[in-house]
Amino acid sequence: MQKGKKSIRKTLQNERGAALAIVLMVIVILSLLGVSLMGLTLTNTKLSTQVHTDRSAYFIAEAGVNLMKSKIKSEVKCGNSGFEMLPEDLDQNYSSKNGDFSLSEGDPEAKVTASQDFSNDRLNYRIESTGTVNRLDKTVTETIQLKCTPNSSSNDQTILNDMAVFAMNKIYFESTINGDIGTNSAKPHSIIVDKNPILNGSINVVDKNVHFLDKKNPEIWRDKKLEVNQISERSYVLPEFPTFPTDLPSRGSISLSGGPENNQTISSDGHYSSITLSSDLTLTIDVGDQNRRIVVDNLNMFQGHIKVQGSGNLALYIGDSFVFGGLDWKNEPTGSGSSSINKEGSSNKVQIYYQGVQPLNLGGSVKVNASIYANNVQKIQLGGSGVIVGDVIASKATEIDIDGGSNSENHFLLAPKATINQSGGAVVNGSIICDTFNLTGGAILNYRKLNDSENLPFFPQTHDSAALEVIPTEPLKEIP
Repeated sequence: MQKGKKSIRKTLQNERGAALAIVLMVIVILSLLGVSLMGLTLTNTKLSTQVHTDRSAYFIAEAGVNLMKSKIKSEVKCGNSGFEMLPEDLDQNYSSKNGDFSLSEGDPEAKVTASQDFSNDRLNYRIESTGTVNRLDKTVTETIQLKCTPNSSSNDQTILNDMAVFAMNKIYFESTINGDIGTNSAKPHSIIVDKNPILNGSINVVDKNVHFLDKKNPEIWRDKKLEVNQISERSYVLPEFPTFPTDLPSRGSISLSGGPENNQTISSDGHYSSITLSSDLTLTIDVGDQNRRIVVDNLNMFQGHIKVQGSGNLALYIGDSFVFGGLDWKNEPTGSGSSSINKEGSSNKVQIYYQGVQPLNLGGSVKVNASIYANNVQKIQLGGSGVIVGDVIASKATEIDIDGGSNSENHFLLAPKATINQSGGAVVNGSIICDTFNLTGGAILNYRKLNDSENLPFFPQTHDSAALEVIPTEPLKEIP
C-alpha cells in the first residue's frame, strides 16, 4: 500500500512539466490568433479608407464638372439672334481652400478643363475633371450642348410705348399732342377736340365706321387730312406687384434735421420703421455695385433729399405713407417744397414700390428720378414745377392730375382705371395709358419712342432675349 502511494506521487511529479507546456502552447496559439485578427482588422481598415478616399476623389471630380457647368451657363448669354457672349478661361482649379468644396479632409481639389466647339448653331462642351483626395486621382468626363431658344411673350409690352396716349374710353384735347392717339371705345364721340388742337400723328380706333370724332367747332381741322387706322381692342396686363422683403434686418428709424453735419449715409440693406428728412439735409444710400433693398414703413420727405450713390440699383419699398412737403388739414400730403430722390442719378437705377393708400403728391419743386409702382393709391398729383423722370404704374388710381409747369419724362404712365387730366403748362414726354384722357390749357404731350438699349421697368425683360437650353449629350462617366 505504501508502495502504491509512492508510485502515484512519482507519476504526478513527472506530469507537472507537461501542464506547463500545454499552457504555453495555448498562450502561443491565442497570441497568433490575436495577431492575425489585428492584421485582418488593419487590412480591412486600410481597404475601407482606400474605398472612402476613392469615392471621395470621384465625388470631387464630379463636383468639378458641376462647377464648370454652372460657370458656363452663367457666362453664356443668349439673344434672339443667337449666342451673344461666351465664357472665358475654361481651365479652372477648384479646392476646399478656396471654399469650393465643403469637404476639407485630404485637401481635395479638382482640375477641370472644357473644350468648346460650334455645331449647327449650337455650342458643345466636353468637360473633363480630375478629382484628387490624399493624392488619389479620379477623372470623369461629361458632354453638354447649349442652344439659344428665342422667347415668345403672350403679352407684347411694346404696345406700352407705341402711342402718345391710349384710352380705354374717351380722349378730349384742346392743345398739342405730338404722336399717335388711340382708344378702345367703339362708341360715337369717343375722341373730342375743341378750341385749337394740334395733332401730329394718327388716330387709331377699333371701328372706323363709328362717328368717333366730335369737333366742337366745325372749323377745326377743316383742311387737315387725318390718318385713321382700325386696330384690335387692347388689354394691358399689369406686372405683379412684389411682396415686400421680410428677411431684412430691422434698423429702427432715421430722422435728419439741423445742420449739414447731420447728413447721413447708409450702405446696407435694411428695414426702417420711418425715415424723416427735413432742414434740406441729405440721406445718401450707397448701393455700391449691388442691388440694394430698403424697406421703410413711412417715408416723410418734408424738406430733404435722398441721394443714390454707386453703380448698382436701388429697390425702395414704401409701406404706409410716402409724403412730400407735409400734411394739410385733411391729413393729405401737400407736395410742397423742393425735396428730391436721386436728383442727379439715372432713373433706371431706382425703382420705388408704394403700397400705401395715401394720395401721392409731387408738387412744388419736387424732383424724382425713379420709376414708381403705386399699387393702392387712388389719387396722384404732379403740380407746380415738380418733375418726375421715370415710369409710373398706378394700378388702382382713379384720378391723376398733371398741371402747372410740371414735367414728366417717361416711357409710360400706365393707369388703366384712371382719368388723367393734363393741364396748364404741364409737359409729358412718353406714353400715357389710361381710362379717360383730358388735355387742356397749354399742356403738351410728346410721344417718346423707347430706344433699343432701354428696358421697361417692372416688366420681365423678354422682348430682346432668349432662353438658354442645356442638353446633356454624353452622361458623366469615369475615365480609367
